[in-house]
Amino acid sequence: MMDKSKPICFHELDFVLPVHRFHISFSYTDAQRLSFIREFVLRIVNINPLTPASLAQFFSLSKRELDEALSDLVRSGDLKYRDDGTVELTNQSRSYFSGMEAIPKIEKIDETTGHFNFELAGLNYLGAKKINKNWKFALRLNIDNERKAKSEALARKAFQQHFQDIADRGDVKGVKDNDDNRVNLYNIGDVRKVIEKPLRISHSFSVSHSGEFLERGDIEELKDATEATSLITDAIGLQRQPHNFLEIFKVIDEFDDTKSKAYINDDGLDIPKILSDRQYAESSGADLTPFLGIIYTLENWRLITGILEKNVKQPKRTGHEADELIWLAPNNPFWGKSEKVLSCLQYVRDSAKVTGKKAKKLYQPKLYLPLTENHDRLRRVCGIEFEDFDKDSLFGYTGDFCNGNVEVIVNSDLFAVVIYHLSAPDTSPIPIPFGFMTTDKSHIAYIRLRVKAFLNDIDMATGKPHDIGQLRPK
Repeated sequence: MMDKSKPICFHELDFVLPVHRFHISFSYTDAQRLSFIREFVLRIVNINPLTPASLAQFFSLSKRELDEALSDLVRSGDLKYRDDGTVELTNQSRSYFSGMEAIPKIEKIDETTGHFNFELAGLNYLGAKKINKNWKFALRLNIDNERKAKSEALARKAFQQHFQDIADRGDVKGVKDNDDNRVNLYNIGDVRKVIEKPLRISHSFSVSHSGEFLERGDIEELKDATEATSLITDAIGLQRQPHNFLEIFKVIDEFDDTKSKAYINDDGLDIPKILSDRQYAESSGADLTPFLGIIYTLENWRLITGILEKNVKQPKRTGHEADELIWLAPNNPFWGKSEKVLSCLQYVRDSAKVTGKKAKKLYQPKLYLPLTENHDRLRRVCGIEFEDFDKDSLFGYTGDFCNGNVEVIVNSDLFAVVIYHLSAPDTSPIPIPFGFMTTDKSHIAYIRLRVKAFLNDIDMATGKPHDIGQLRPK
């Protein structure tokens, strides 16, 4: 039973925010406890000036021991004698106390260095540990070049502002994390940028079960996310696409899809109807299941992995060679902007064969990526972006398959998935993917035929087939 209290994720995007790691040298004052005798002499004298004889009696000290303790305190400027022979605190030693009951502490200046990370949008402090995230599968958040150039000066100011938080996190060498040992920044020396790395921010875009599009969630990684949130909005806005309702209607007909057209309305999609039809399809075991959202959402990918797992455990015994499993990516700027894409691709790769004594190849994975600009440059870009995927399974195509609005996964023996990327900018700032998965053999065959026909057809712009083959670097 579907939990109607939980929102439905229809898209997931990763954004990467530049972070500079700095080597900073600085000094700080560290309030430390005094030695036992020195502390307790000052504490009792802080309450009331006393004669040396009274102090000797109070602490059970010999005259020699007392003379040595008092001489040390007078010599250090912490005690002075009054005309009546009693001793009292000096202005210096009074500064050790924050109140009558306080424990006296003396400030000591320590010098040290460390590495500290600050993101460049709002200068939030991100800790001292190395950041090992990569820039792949994400939309980059653009930071002004002048701000990047001035990052060392900005980090100096931010380090000063956030120093107490930095110390409280245990990131200042030699400082223990406890309230009895507070530190204060004394001076900042050299601030030097070491490296630039990304902070990965993952966002889910969701709708309610009634079809209401929900606001983006907070950025939990940042204490003050105002600037980063604004940059994310800008990054999405730069890729904003016009309405493509008519194009989607046409493509639905081309894929012999008898249901999806009914889901499109003036507001974009009839979400409740899609959810209702999907629930019925799953409960009844129908061979066509509606999809809402990008392929790699949890609910959608669950159905695909179910089929692939079953295929690994109970592979079909056929005499012909392993069929292709084609994944044709759409020409859409939001596609593949999540690390979950790589996880899904690796799952497809790992499910492609049965290992052990009876090793068998179940299918040949083929990921087709759109190359719409300089082919050699994009070959390199795609090769780097997908280097953790099997290079023998990475292919490219030219031209726009269904005007770039459709994504397909198809294997003749198993299933086909068709996802339409509906652009409804008045409703959602990013495309709303929806479509279906089918296990009907005739429908699968038709979809595969449609995809293969496009790949083998001649691209009028290049005079060559749309399928340009493997994206091996030249």
